[in-house]
Amino acid sequence: MVQNIIGTSTTDRKENDTLYHTQKFHHTFAYDDGTAESAYGLNVDGAKLAYQFKLNRPDEKLRAVQMYFPQMLDAVSDIPFELIIWNHNNSQPGDTLYTQTVYPVHTENGEFHTYIIDNPFLVSGVIYIGCEQTTDDLLNIGLEKCVHEIIARMDSDDISKPNRFKVQLDFIKNNPNIAGFLVHGQVLIVIWFVVAILLVFSILGTSNADRIPHGWQNFMESAIDFVTDIAKNQLGESFYREWVPFIGTLFLFIFGSNWAGAIIPWKLIELPEGEFAAPTNDINTTVALALLTSFAYFYAGLSKKGLGYFKRYVQPIPLLLPINILEDFTKPLSLSFRLFGNVLADELTITVLTGLVPLVIPLPIMLLGIFAGSVQALIFSTLAAAYIAEALE
Repeated sequence: MVQNIIGTSTTDRKENDTLYHTQKFHHTFAYDDGTAESAYGLNVDGAKLAYQFKLNRPDEKLRAVQMYFPQMLDAVSDIPFELIIWNHNNSQPGDTLYTQTVYPVHTENGEFHTYIIDNPFLVSGVIYIGCEQTTDDLLNIGLEKCVHEIIARMDSDDISKPNRFKVQLDFIKNNPNIAGFLVHGQVLIVIWFVVAILLVFSILGTSNADRIPHGWQNFMESAIDFVTDIAKNQLGESFYREWVPFIGTLFLFIFGSNWAGAIIPWKLIELPEGEFAAPTNDINTTVALALLTSFAYFYAGLSKKGLGYFKRYVQPIPLLLPINILEDFTKPLSLSFRLFGNVLADELTITVLTGLVPLVIPLPIMLLGIFAGSVQALIFSTLAAAYIAEALE
């Protein structure tokens, strides 16, 4: 319950006007970290602010009151206020049980300050604890509210069975999209599948290595030579060796993801929510790959030139600073959206044609998708190498 005199102009007879306002804070049940997360206060001289407390056990002796005062625009630690405790009278504060003049104490990390009651006294049932301001300064009192993932709300007429929370938690776990949120676990599964296939090929190609390559070793060495040529053509003889692992990983992962989406009939596997598809069909995957590329070329430039790397933003003239900065933001955007758009367009085309003319017509489109997926892997890795080479210049 909040009671204060309405703040109007200084010439008004404000002592004749009183405003009553009730602010309800609903019951919440969650883990409590003991700190305040919000604040509520008034800025009128003579304002009274009361918080209702329902005691779980009768005849408790009140020995102290904890309050939190967040630091606002101006410090108010030197301005006193009246700490007041009221009894309950017809759903609002009644008679004053206790009053004490105290000062606000600002604490760190949202911790509450303890005000010791000079003369502890017995309380029971419902009481109100609050304050009366002595100035027009804004005196905010911190409140606790739940900020955790799951909140269980109860009204006064609710009946809670012993296993209520277990039933609710099991339901939430079994229905992850109940609140409109869907975890894209199918993308992670296909990513793990692609990584597993690449690891299998790597093990097969290196387990029995001979001076004269044959079988899987010949296949893997051809793939490594291809990736090495990409790095060498963009980075030159001086720098390409240290960047072959990164460029090669990008190329093989994108290549494997695109082929997995084009060759494997994921649509035949039915899921309760969503569907399996190429990982590069998800914008989150392509953005992650683009951000890794951005980190790589920043690392390349800083490791070679130190802080002098940032001189490139004001070259050839300082007037180009905003454009050069914008260019670094557009690089990951163009990389991610180019890859995502091409893979998504290919899968949508195949899906539509399969629905209209099953099997026969979609086959050439699927072959085209395999070719396009390979080209997209080449383009992405080539551009990544080119950006790194630009940072090393």
